[in-house]
Amino acid sequence: MNKSSKRRAAIPCKSRSTKSALPALKLFAGEQKIVRLSSDNAAEFKECAEALDIPHPTSVPYRPQGNDIERSVGLVSDGMKVSLNTSGFDAFWAPLAARSFCQSLNVTRIISDGKTAYELDNPGKPFRSAALAFGCAITVVPPKPLLEAADKPEPRGKDALSLGYHEHGGHIYGSALYVFLED
Repeated sequence: MNKSSKRRAAIPCKSRSTKSALPALKLFAGEQKIVRLSSDNAAEFKECAEALDIPHPTSVPYRPQGNDIERSVGLVSDGMKVSLNTSGFDAFWAPLAARSFCQSLNVTRIISDGKTAYELDNPGKPFRSAALAFGCAITVVPPKPLLEAADKPEPRGKDALSLGYHEHGGHIYGSALYVFLED
């Protein structure tokens, strides 16, 4: 979570290692400079802070009452579970459900001065897409290379399920991630 804007992200890592966590932190930061890394003293975050040469204040592990990062992790975990439950998707989709939940929070939840986390991180660049729930039914017009000659007489829109948005470093791009439904 970006503590100044309260922007959240869920970036899956292959393991609890610095090798896995460091690229995820850099992806989360995008073009912004990481100035401090707070954690519950997990070894991989301690090593990431050393590699980035930044302060690493820690909290008491498993004590979310005194740690806003741990509370945020709990919120995202609960949101992911609700997203999976309401969409009917199984645990295989958990990383995308968590990411989609964070994206929804970032573009809909007012943080300060009537602005969302997305607006605080991207001044002057309003979010211009609809906020889509994970797993909701959408109609997508596929890119031309994916259209076939047999599709010509058919409507161009294809039924799909929303999985979130393309995102990098807090910038959410209007194009949705989706999975097509079989005809």
